[in-house]
Amino acid sequence: MAQTPTLQLTSRGFEPVTYTLPRIAGGKFTDLSKAWVTEQKRKYEQFDLSNVGSNTLTISGLEKNAFFYRNRGETFQHKAKLVMKVDFTTTGYTLTLTVPEIYAESDTPTQYTLPDYFDSSGNIKEGYDGLKTSIEATVNDIALNYYNFIINYK
Repeated sequence: MAQTPTLQLTSRGFEPVTYTLPRIAGGKFTDLSKAWVTEQKRKYEQFDLSNVGSNTLTISGLEKNAFFYRNRGETFQHKAKLVMKVDFTTTGYTLTLTVPEIYAESDTPTQYTLPDYFDSSGNIKEGYDGLKTSIEATVNDIALNYYNFIINYK
């Protein structure tokens, strides 16, 4: 099987990725997406489905340990709101993932967005060791879980 595409963090956020699927009807894709959200809620994940249209839907939720970074030996964990806009056809879908909110330890929204962690050259700023790797691992784990759920339907 071909390797699935991965989400890559840039200074502008995550670039959209496109997944190829065996032929699947739009209604079935929506039903499977609803079932995936229900399955995530059973695992105590906070995901919701919204903006369902004939070829589009949005899945959003809070990820408790979305990313971390280390600065001067201290580790900082952050919760983040993830929004996955899914545009689908009968043979695949494009996932556009955004992170509109980042929360500090006290569940207080921070003033930062992901682009704020980058310098003007497009590199992660000094003092945020591990941020890019950890958030990419988180979002790709969720994206792969969703893809596997859709592709393995019976």
